[in-house]
Amino acid sequence: MVGVLVSSAALLIVLSAMNGIEEVTMNAVAAFDPELKITAAEGKSFTIDRDARFEQIKKMDEVAFFSESYEDNALVRFEDRKTVTRVKGVDEQFQEMTSLDSLIVDGKFVLNEKQFRFALLGAYVANSLSYRTRFVNPLHLYVPKKGAKRSISGMPQLNNDYIFPSGIFEIQSEKYAQYILVPLDFARSLFEAENKVTSIEIKLKKWADLSDVKKSMHKILGDEFKVRDFKEQNKLTYSTFKLERLMIMLILGMIMLIAALNIISSLSMLIMDKQSDIETLKSMGATVGTIKKIFLLEGWLIAIFGAIGGLVLGSLLVYLQHKFGIIKLPGNGLTIPIAYPMQFRLFDLLKVAAMVLGIGFITAWYPVRYISGRYLKF
Repeated sequence: MVGVLVSSAALLIVLSAMNGIEEVTMNAVAAFDPELKITAAEGKSFTIDRDARFEQIKKMDEVAFFSESYEDNALVRFEDRKTVTRVKGVDEQFQEMTSLDSLIVDGKFVLNEKQFRFALLGAYVANSLSYRTRFVNPLHLYVPKKGAKRSISGMPQLNNDYIFPSGIFEIQSEKYAQYILVPLDFARSLFEAENKVTSIEIKLKKWADLSDVKKSMHKILGDEFKVRDFKEQNKLTYSTFKLERLMIMLILGMIMLIAALNIISSLSMLIMDKQSDIETLKSMGATVGTIKKIFLLEGWLIAIFGAIGGLVLGSLLVYLQHKFGIIKLPGNGLTIPIAYPMQFRLFDLLKVAAMVLGIGFITAWYPVRYISGRYLKF
């Protein structure tokens, strides 16, 4: 029973930990990604100027914010350190439609202030460059010039510009931690993409129906553009969490099965040890079926009590971690250690209970069905 108890508690704890990580990650990603994102079906960038379709979308009653952005890869240098990063130019509405300012761990959320332009660094970029917002030297960004031939040395000709970061943000996702946010006009100038965008990001009003608005936009834009909601933008992330949860269920389920095999040996020894009691029951008129049910029930009770104990213990440990944050995640030099996130879900408890009871019934049924056949004969 101890093996069943420990394995069921462990499975519930691990699933709750994964739920907590998923919630923290997706909440952080939701602060960066919009509810709806419009991109070109073919090609990287497009122009929305003088396109009546986008004016129609902008004027839809359901649309609260309509933000233009341009993003591409660039080499960024700080003093003698370099890294390749993703530069994203955003307009003034981006700050209003996102909650990225809640993820700032150093400095503040400022992209434009008077005549000055600033950048926001992802934590991965900041750590790669060993950069902090109190430094006085700017970042230098380099991208190949469009259509330019290579120099005599074989090196491509580059556009370059510099910018001062105002803040550093942290998202629990390596993909987004590699971003640098800059003003849209700065990005267009750097990438030689005047009046072009790579995406339109849209936030809807609270009362709007996401599915209906998405269909309406697709109807307006046609097949030239893709309209993706938040889940479609992060399909890989959702699929990864789903696959990880399935693999953990399978691995810990196998461990639970091995632990439950003790029920087979326990019942087998019990059947052999209780021969005199079995004879007594026979003389009292008990049938083979009745005696088998007694042993089957006893084996299943071991699994039931092990499951109950494990689920209670697991739930208690999850609550204590969620309430008091006993286990901490290490900081990264920008943030202080935080409590390991936990999220209890009733559906996980039901899944674990069903798995334990199913395995318990099988391991109790086997010795009663096969081993007891040698000892339960009239």
